[in-house]
Amino acid sequence: MTTPASAAEEVRDPRTSPQRLLVLTEHRPDLHQAILEHPNCPQAAKDWILVRVRQQGGGTPVQVNGGAVPVAGTRDPHEAATDPGFAPVAGGGDDWGLVGSGAAAGAAGGTAAGGAPPSQQGRERRRTGLACGGCAILALILLVAGVLIGNTLRTGGDSTADSGSTTSAEETTPEEESSSAEETTSEDPVSPAPDDAVEVGSFASPTGNIRCSLEEDSASCTVVDWDYGDGEENCADADTFAITVAGEDPSVDCGGSYGSTGTTLEYGTTSAVGDMACTSESDGMTCWNVMTGRGFMVNRSSYDTF
Repeated sequence: MTTPASAAEEVRDPRTSPQRLLVLTEHRPDLHQAILEHPNCPQAAKDWILVRVRQQGGGTPVQVNGGAVPVAGTRDPHEAATDPGFAPVAGGGDDWGLVGSGAAAGAAGGTAAGGAPPSQQGRERRRTGLACGGCAILALILLVAGVLIGNTLRTGGDSTADSGSTTSAEETTPEEESSSAEETTSEDPVSPAPDDAVEVGSFASPTGNIRCSLEEDSASCTVVDWDYGDGEENCADADTFAITVAGEDPSVDCGGSYGSTGTTLEYGTTSAVGDMACTSESDGMTCWNVMTGRGFMVNRSSYDTF
């Protein structure tokens, strides 16, 4: 059984998805630096981590794609020129806070309405501004993350639906093939056997001169004594004359031996096996394929195919 990868291994794996990195960003603050350096790190995760570091007031820059980004409290005046979200904190110091937090308001000195010194008031406003600004950015990050996760779930659902459609189509294919096979099987015979036909696979005419064998898809008869004149097709040099029909044209089989004298097929009687049938008459034996209508008639003095 494969051991699941740890969170640290997932962060080191360049194949880890942005969605998974978002989840690790929320639950594993100890891996924030590694998440920032991951090639698939989404912007939402970067914003989240930077806001968290600034709120905590850390003084150590974090690395984003190889570059150091100062956090709140590092007193880097260049940050104001590159990040429109930060401005000098009220009170005349060179600390920096989030724009719109109220930290830059009240630049004039003096004691606030509550009697607090200007420096203390500035620090309180800076903390409040960081908290409010951080909440706004956090809400934005959560919104972006929700959209990404929603798209992922929707895409997964579509894939599942497509998979279900494919499975359904594959399941119906055998049924269609079976239905098609049933339609083919249920085709009406071109020349059906009589309703009173018997099922005998090996038999002979009442005289015993014609012996026949019936199988599911072929009928063959042997004539022991015959007089069809000379010629190779008439088997003049062979001991027996035999003829066979399956689904197509009948063919002569010189020297063939089929059937037996054990069972007699009386005149006016038909034997049917599978798609084949033979009828015994006083003027000869007639055999045919009931589905195609192809067959032959044979007796002592002649034979014919149809």
